[in-house]
Amino acid sequence: GRRFRLSQLPGAGRKFLEVPTGYQGVARAAGAAAQVYPPGRHQVLTLGQRISGRGVGFECAVLSAQPEALFLRTSRLLSQDDALLDASLLVSVQVADPARLLEQPARENGLIPAPVPSEEELQKALFPLFRRRLAEDLLSGLPTRVLADELFQPVAALLKAGGLKLISIGVISLWRSEDRLKVLEKAQALESQHQMAELENAAQLEDFKRQLAQENTPVRVGAVEVWAAASAKLAIY
Repeated sequence: GRRFRLSQLPGAGRKFLEVPTGYQGVARAAGAAAQVYPPGRHQVLTLGQRISGRGVGFECAVLSAQPEALFLRTSRLLSQDDALLDASLLVSVQVADPARLLEQPARENGLIPAPVPSEEELQKALFPLFRRRLAEDLLSGLPTRVLADELFQPVAALLKAGGLKLISIGVISLWRSEDRLKVLEKAQALESQHQMAELENAAQLEDFKRQLAQENTPVRVGAVEVWAAASAKLAIY
């Protein structure tokens, strides 16, 4: 969704909120209950309300009214045989409480991020379900459908707290925590190699510049400073 400032709404005296098809609007004056609007053009503040100060603290946003995909992730879930597992869920959600999302902090551009549960909250909710099963069964996908059904209620409760309604759990991905750590270590090693290569290239460039610095002054080409050979020597080429 996107939050709008009062100055961004159309209208000179009165203010209007324009809600596109497939979206819903929500507006709230300071100290008043939030109002939800269907698609269309709606007057959210009259001139009299603005004169009386109702525009102070006014909030409004346009939110999706369609199902949206959401990615949830948590780690270090303990199985029955004491194996640590990481999990990611691809779920379908829909805005159920627009007023709750209006309380969600917006980014600088006005976009309202989805209120995704933290890894810690998700871990606490899923822990009892994973603790009852063997890691081998979980990783092989044996109880996937049953697991999805059991996960529905705790995940739905977490999302409801943020104003979202869980429609379905589409994909459950599980892997051992130690495997993810290995991947992270490899990625960090590659990043270190890349940084070392950049440092070596920078050192070689500095060395090249020092060698040529003795013969002439710098010439700037674009954003890179290059030391050219003496004009007399360039004439040879």
